[in-house]
Amino acid sequence: MKYIYFTIFLYLFISSTASIEAAESGAKATVKASIPEKTNIRLYGYTAPNSIVQVTGIRIFAQTSSDKTGYFAIDSLPISFEAKEICATTIDSEKRSGFPLCISLPETNKPTEIGPVLLSPTLSISAGKILQKEMANASGFTIPNSKVAISFFEVPKNNLAEKLDNYLVKILKPEAEAADLPLVTASSDKKGAYSINLPTSRATSYRLWTKAFFKEAPTPKSLTLSFRVDSYTQFWLRNVLPKLIILLLFLAFIYFLVTKEAKERYARSYIAEFNEKKLKPFVVRRRLQLRRLWYNFREYFRSNRK
Repeated sequence: MKYIYFTIFLYLFISSTASIEAAESGAKATVKASIPEKTNIRLYGYTAPNSIVQVTGIRIFAQTSSDKTGYFAIDSLPISFEAKEICATTIDSEKRSGFPLCISLPETNKPTEIGPVLLSPTLSISAGKILQKEMANASGFTIPNSKVAISFFEVPKNNLAEKLDNYLVKILKPEAEAADLPLVTASSDKKGAYSINLPTSRATSYRLWTKAFFKEAPTPKSLTLSFRVDSYTQFWLRNVLPKLIILLLFLAFIYFLVTKEAKERYARSYIAEFNEKKLKPFVVRRRLQLRRLWYNFREYFRSNRK
């Protein structure tokens, strides 16, 4: 009887489980599925070279790799009845993720080809907190030999250190004015890598994102990152002053305890009382316990010898 139950369970498990097999060959991946599907599509496009491209959706997952030119393709991607869109994401060779590109699926039950799609560049910065005039850079990967536009946005000053530093700058350098940041451009090399130096001449906070152009067609924007440029005044207010205040408070507390002890001798009396009532009885009890254990051990050893 248990074999019958096992056979029924195995049949139900196989009939209700989706199995997707993907095989990669170069820059293409073929996806086969036994799940209930409305149709299947072929998705292709361009991204950073030698990157992983993941496509997800409702009951949809596929993965492939781009070749050295950034080209990728996923053939026969099964689309479930519930899916309304799919999202493609790049993961470059340094494990940085791009911003997902979501594509609405066509209202058809026939196999469809979608492409070429352009995926967003990846982006990272060397540091999130930078001292004024310190060297820092932003870098990432995108389609090889393409133009890259980097957009900067200044974040308004919203904390005490930044407002105080801005006030001091206006007093010491009244001619200093905030200048609009121009659109910065760069070019990716044959491996898709690009890099730019971050603006650190002014103490403020920035947000930035990038996008590339492939044959004059723009890619979606990258993830938006933030970084902060601190002046030496801000650095002192944020990092040195709090530690200095804590150190002064600690020294004042120690001085208070020493002064109080010199006048009242409270700590000495407490230590003497603890020594007489707690420490000495504890030592005596432990010494008696050790002697008792040693005596029992000798008696046990003698009885075994006899």
